[in-house]
Amino acid sequence: MATELDRKARGPESPVGLEDAHRIAKHSPENGELPEGRAQMSGGATHLPSGKSNGGAVKAEERSAKAEAARASLLAAAKTCLLEVGFANLSTRKVAEAAGVPLSQIHYHFGSKSGMVLALLKAENDRLIDRQRIMYAEDRPLSARWKKAVEFLEEDMASGYVRLLHEMMAASWSDPELLEDMREVIGTWQQVLTDVAEEAEELVGGYGPFSPTEIVTLVGAIFIGGEASC
Repeated sequence: MATELDRKARGPESPVGLEDAHRIAKHSPENGELPEGRAQMSGGATHLPSGKSNGGAVKAEERSAKAEAARASLLAAAKTCLLEVGFANLSTRKVAEAAGVPLSQIHYHFGSKSGMVLALLKAENDRLIDRQRIMYAEDRPLSARWKKAVEFLEEDMASGYVRLLHEMMAASWSDPELLEDMREVIGTWQQVLTDVAEEAEELVGGYGPFSPTEIVTLVGAIFIGGEASC
């Protein structure tokens, strides 16, 4: 009677057939495994089957690779289009068509036309700044390194970087947020040249009333003016 009352108090139990019982026993925690596709519980943590976990990771990597490819295609198309028509006439729709991706991808990756071109400029700028630093760190006379820097300028004008830089400088005059970004871009070049000016200062014995930073400002203005006239 007591046993019957206890069973009723616990409520109805889920029926377990003989086949189920064998399966549960076979895949019990003591045997260290569970049926395929079922998560294992250990110490309060759920461990997904390795097959599904790896499959999710592969899909995530594929999505990431596709996103990076779309972004790279947009930047390449933006550079080509900008060099043809300039920033003011640049059409995001034509950029997306040239890249072979939906127009919405521009907003997804860059937020706006300005954001896209700025991303392009920063990518080009970072590459060239690294190039300059590596060159100036070489163990050879400063005059030889400066001559190489002038050769680099000719390469940069031919590649379209200088055009891109000046297009964004012009656009930044009417865009305060973009202006701050362009100050950062120009500042990276000023820092490289300041390091060179400080090295040269030790060789020539100083610049009279001018500091290395002031010399860089003057030289930078000459370069920008020369680039704009070409």
